[in-house]
Amino acid sequence: MYLRRIIFVLMILMGAYAPVKSQNDRSVVPKKSFLIATWNMGHFTNGKNNYSHINPQNFQKKVERYSQFVNNTVKADIICVNEYSKVFGVDENLKERLTKRLLFDKYKSYKEGIQLGFSCNSIFSNFKLSNTKEKLFKNSLPFIKETPRAANYYYMISDLYVDGKKIKLVCAHTTNGAIKICRAQIKELIEEFATYDRVIMCGDWNTTNFSQFKKAGYSLANDSSLITFPSKSYALDNIVVKGLHIDDVKVIKTNLSDHYPLVCRITVH
Repeated sequence: MYLRRIIFVLMILMGAYAPVKSQNDRSVVPKKSFLIATWNMGHFTNGKNNYSHINPQNFQKKVERYSQFVNNTVKADIICVNEYSKVFGVDENLKERLTKRLLFDKYKSYKEGIQLGFSCNSIFSNFKLSNTKEKLFKNSLPFIKETPRAANYYYMISDLYVDGKKIKLVCAHTTNGAIKICRAQIKELIEEFATYDRVIMCGDWNTTNFSQFKKAGYSLANDSSLITFPSKSYALDNIVVKGLHIDDVKVIKTNLSDHYPLVCRITVH
């Protein structure tokens, strides 16, 4: 009985003096930084068609290549995509297969946008997305007669909470081949989110001039030196942020699209 009491007391003492987890322990501290990517996927046709055009003979090979690239090479916590197709292709059994299940099934939260011609934006995230919606660019309206395709370009907005702080996440695709329309659309976004403390805007901007964002107090992941549209050596894709810190920026080269993904780490202060 006496020995059992001694063992019992020793167990209590060991528990009382057990080392306390450091505040730097990942299991204690909420996640404050994450990897985010933006990628124009070119509808899985290198931007040649406005829908996925993968034939049954190449289906499984294409699935494996894209899945490996997204999940094992890019490996982002959040990925915003442009020129996305909800249907990846027709498999060897002539059955339509959905892109979300084939390539992005590991992501906890997602929103696939509407498809309007070449334009289809989507967001996949390991953080919960809330209040996600699509919005057409109002500033495109004056240009639609001369550039009808401007009516098809839009942006997506979602609320994101990291370390208890709210971030406005935007996935945008501005109109191609018309710089004045791009500038009008960027101006619209800057004005819409002017009152928010923390904003992330990802997308294919179809311009290499990001001075509007700089003047509005945004930081750029791509200072136009990182080529994301290799056929013309343009830096069209960018991640711009307000109230957040950017580092570890990189472009990942691939022939799976006519664009390269841009990836960076974002830290919440």
